[in-house]
Amino acid sequence: MNVPLELITLFVVESEFDLYSKNYPEYKIVVGELGIANQRNFITRYYDEGTYVISMDDDIHDLISTQQLSFLEWVSKCIEYMKSKKIGLLGISPVSNLRWIQERKGDLKCGRYLCVGVFQIYQVRKECILRHNYIEDYERSIFYLKQDGAVGRYDGVCLKTKFWGNGGCMASGRTVEEYCSQVHQLVATYPDEVYITMKRTPLSKETVPNIRIRRTAGQPTPRRHANRKKSAQKTGVCSRITSQI
Repeated sequence: MNVPLELITLFVVESEFDLYSKNYPEYKIVVGELGIANQRNFITRYYDEGTYVISMDDDIHDLISTQQLSFLEWVSKCIEYMKSKKIGLLGISPVSNLRWIQERKGDLKCGRYLCVGVFQIYQVRKECILRHNYIEDYERSIFYLKQDGAVGRYDGVCLKTKFWGNGGCMASGRTVEEYCSQVHQLVATYPDEVYITMKRTPLSKETVPNIRIRRTAGQPTPRRHANRKKSAQKTGVCSRITSQI
């Protein structure tokens, strides 16, 4: 990506420090805190208020620019857009379909979107404290939506990663039951911002709750999603939890 080494910091937990130090001795490595929400909060505390942070998880395989821009070129373009729109958070499409991304022609836009946690650009705001693991990207998105009225999305990059894979969302002892519980807590906390639909996980094929950000805060849940949730309550590991939402 040709990013100067002085701009890169690797945040790890203590058990990973020796491995990363051995394999990446040229990088600055900082030991943070265990747990995805705790680690992201640590990173927020680490940088000064107002700093722009490009946050990338280590399960990203590739970021393909459909505009043939270098990494620094398209990231700089995104940050300038954020400044012009006075928004503090921007993400990329959570889609690995290169043809679909190419059709968007590198659009930059504002709206009520999820900024997936695997890649985000955000302006540090110390009051943003994340409390939910696994779905902390929804929590951060809600925080910036409430503060700025919108977040940004850049459709000029195709993301290659391993959502729900080994080392991804269901790794490190995480279970579907724990994920469902976190979803329930978040929706109960922000009912005007998000609602529930259902999805099947790519690996286990189990039906689990899926959070959607409301197109307008406080709008009713679309009927098609409400019906899917009702039908899913009858089966699956999360039937008890979804019946409470």
